[in-house]
Amino acid sequence: MCSGKVLKLAKPLSRRRTPSCMSSDNIAVGTPSAELFTRGLNLYAHRLDKRYSLTDCVSMIVMRDLDITEVLTNDRDFESEGFVRLIR
Repeated sequence: MCSGKVLKLAKPLSRRRTPSCMSSDNIAVGTPSAELFTRGLNLYAHRLDKRYSLTDCVSMIVMRDLDITEVLTNDRDFESEGFVRLIR
């Protein structure tokens, strides 16, 4: 768990970095279609025993569609679905 001090430092950093990420050629940002949202909702409904968020489920669907196997997160939920966490 992050301390309050770490979170206070992380927010300004993310506000500064987000605009450059959004314009990077290496990062794709998109709006989920109704079909993608439905697929994410279906995964969410089938994983009620997990603590997945709907956002996690949509991300997992997108990653599978794009054959992405590694995820830059410390969220263990992604490992449960077969992804490799890069932050431990």
